[in-house]
Amino acid sequence: MNPSFFSPYFLAGILAGAFFFLTAALVGLSLFAEPSGKKKLLQAQSVALGLVTVFLLWLSADLWTSLQGLLEAPEPMKPTLDGWGKRLVSIMVLGISVVFGSLITGFGWVRAGKAGNGIRSVLWALIGVRMVISAVTMNDLLASASGHAEESIADGELAGVAAPIMAGLQSSLILWTWVVVTAFALSVMATVFMRKN
Repeated sequence: MNPSFFSPYFLAGILAGAFFFLTAALVGLSLFAEPSGKKKLLQAQSVALGLVTVFLLWLSADLWTSLQGLLEAPEPMKPTLDGWGKRLVSIMVLGISVVFGSLITGFGWVRAGKAGNGIRSVLWALIGVRMVISAVTMNDLLASASGHAEESIADGELAGVAAPIMAGLQSSLILWTWVVVTAFALSVMATVFMRKN
C-alpha cells in the first residue's frame, strides 16, 4: 500500500469530507428528534467538532515547524516547496470543513434553544478561517518561491521575503487564539450567570 496513504495530511483530506457528511447528518437529524435525542446528537457533533479542530491545530503546528526551513540556508529545493504546498492544501480543506461544521453546529444549537452553546460552537469558525487565510498566504509564498507564480522570488532572497510574512501570520494567529479563548470564557460565564438568575 502507498505509504502516503498513512500521511496525516492525506488523511486530513479524507477527514474533511467525512466531517462534512457527519455534520450534515447529525445536525439534520437533530432538527427532527425529540428534545433528549436532539441534545445527544448535538453533543456528539460538538465533540466531533472539537476533535477535528484540535487535529487541525496539531497539523498546522507540525507544518509550521517544517516551514521554518524557509528562513534557513541553504534554501529549500523545489520538490520540498511543492510538498509543503500540497500539505497546505490539506490544511485549507480541513479548515474549511471546521468553519462549515462550527456554523452548522451553532445553527443546530440555536434551533434547539441553546443559544449559549450555539455561540461557543461558532467561535471555532474563527480559528478555521484564520487557518485557511494563513494557508492561502503561505501557499502564495511557496508558489512564488518555486516559480509557479507570475512574480518569482530570486535566489537567495527567500528568507528575507518569508520572514515578515511568517512573523505577521504568527502574531495574527496568537491574537485570534486569545480572542477566541476570551470570548469562549465570557460566553460560559454569561451562561452560568443567566442560569443563576
